[in-house]
Amino acid sequence: MFINDIVCSIDTMNCGVQYGTEPADNVSILLYADDIVLLSGSEIKLQSMLDQLYGYCQTWGLMINYDKSKIVHFRPKSFQCTEFQFTCGDISISRVTQYKYLGLIFTEYLDFLIMTKMVAQSASRALGLLIAKDKAFGGMPFQCYTKCYDAMVQSVIDYGSSIWGTNRFSCIDSVQNRACRYFLGLGKYAPNPALQGDMGWSMPEHKQWLCVIRKWCRMINLDTSLLTRKIFMCCFEQSNLRCRTWFFRVRKFLIAINHGDICEARELVVKSVICSISAELKLLYKAQWLKKLNSDVAARGELYGGNKLRTYRKFKHSYSTEPYVCIITQKKYRSAYAKFRCGVAPIKIETCRYGLNRIPVAERLCETCNEIEDEFHVIMFCTMYSDIRDDLFQSICNINAEFFELTTERKFIYIMSNPDCYRVVSKALYNILNKRRYAEFR
Repeated sequence: MFINDIVCSIDTMNCGVQYGTEPADNVSILLYADDIVLLSGSEIKLQSMLDQLYGYCQTWGLMINYDKSKIVHFRPKSFQCTEFQFTCGDISISRVTQYKYLGLIFTEYLDFLIMTKMVAQSASRALGLLIAKDKAFGGMPFQCYTKCYDAMVQSVIDYGSSIWGTNRFSCIDSVQNRACRYFLGLGKYAPNPALQGDMGWSMPEHKQWLCVIRKWCRMINLDTSLLTRKIFMCCFEQSNLRCRTWFFRVRKFLIAINHGDICEARELVVKSVICSISAELKLLYKAQWLKKLNSDVAARGELYGGNKLRTYRKFKHSYSTEPYVCIITQKKYRSAYAKFRCGVAPIKIETCRYGLNRIPVAERLCETCNEIEDEFHVIMFCTMYSDIRDDLFQSICNINAEFFELTTERKFIYIMSNPDCYRVVSKALYNILNKRRYAEFR
């Protein structure tokens, strides 16, 4: 009741940012509850609006919170920042390089890097709460953990991602990767493609783009008489190679995935568009995942040896949730199984990859057998674990009588990929790691 009239008072000055060809096509003020944003393309005009605001508040006995009132000069990096000294009454308004508005941090260059770091920190705190709850309950089933992650963590990331989500940010990716590592019981050196492939969650970038496209569809479907729709269309028409705005990036993305027709549509069926783009993104990210999976070089370069996924790609070929994450409910067994699958079990092929212990692959030998100690050797040949292996093979034979007729390679793939024997295999691998740990301790 007290501040609505300020809109008319400011609008009549015609000092806002022009978005159309008509003199009245300008936006000068935004209101949300008791927050006010004044917009202008000129220092003098913005100062005039501040004077008008001050006079209005004096007339009606309203107080301005000068501690929260700031000036931001939004501009490209090539533009010099204004040196104009803005005042509201007798109080100087300081100029800042960033400002938090409605939960989003807007920087002077509108790059959103600081914003995404803040989002990642908030999401990490939410993930910490989820992890604490999981430990308190003694573990959660995969479906429950996934739903809790979406509700508690992903919802934090999604807020505002329709604005900043046109770029990929590693800090956002790391939150989901951490959630995957925790559930699978893996350490920080676990390769991300293996985490993503076994959990089967959509990529963070995939989720970001769906939020962006939903925003696009909502804007397109707005009534053409609304100010928001008018500004949207004006900015869309002005975006080009020299003006690489949000609109430019969205259009470039849609053209890249063969959905450029969406840019020209004037009415969209949101559900249909989202389903179509989601299917296209799944194919795109699956191709990228397969490329990383089949690379012969380690993610950190040739210096660190071969790809950690050398074993994983023998039995993993599709991007989908692996049954073992649902079947193996005890975390200690799931962790042991995941370590061998993902190439991060504490055996010589991995422990000699980093730091002062780094040696060539050919020299990472088993102390018992004098062969390269990789996952295949430990599970199928190493004499140190003969008793565990015999019990494992017998248990699998009880499940599948034809197991002993398979070649050694096929046996290994069967052990690491067949849902019928996930439980017995995970317990055997857990016993192998325990025996190894005990031997090293002695």
